[in-house]
Amino acid sequence: MKFNEPLDENELNKLKNINLPEDYISFLRISNGAEFFIDDYRGSQGLLKLYSLNEVIDGKNFYISNLNSNNEYPIGILLDNADLIINEIALKSKENYLRLSDGSKIFKYSFQEWLDKFIIAQGNEFWLLDSSYDA
Repeated sequence: MKFNEPLDENELNKLKNINLPEDYISFLRISNGAEFFIDDYRGSQGLLKLYSLNEVIDGKNFYISNLNSNNEYPIGILLDNADLIINEIALKSKENYLRLSDGSKIFKYSFQEWLDKFIIAQGNEFWLLDSSYDA
């Protein structure tokens, strides 16, 4: 795992321009972005990259200008195949705001709960176990 330096006081002022969950803001205060489950032996990128505040802002601008998405923005990239996104409307209405950009999953967890489960599952897609098992 690789953790970045925490946000400094000047960068915290940028938080006024973006609506983020409180637990993600707390994460940024500890580490302004991070990579999880990096395979140094093979030189691959981590299974999860959580973006720094500047990367979140850049991602939000990209989503607005290129994807015509005013209410969603990425906070990271997961398994090199889908952005981990925040849906602002769901966040404001205290609904399930954390999602995969490919539309395959809306998580019923806060950011902190999601990250805890991801780490406990050692980078595996723990959410696949959320579905009930029908024999």
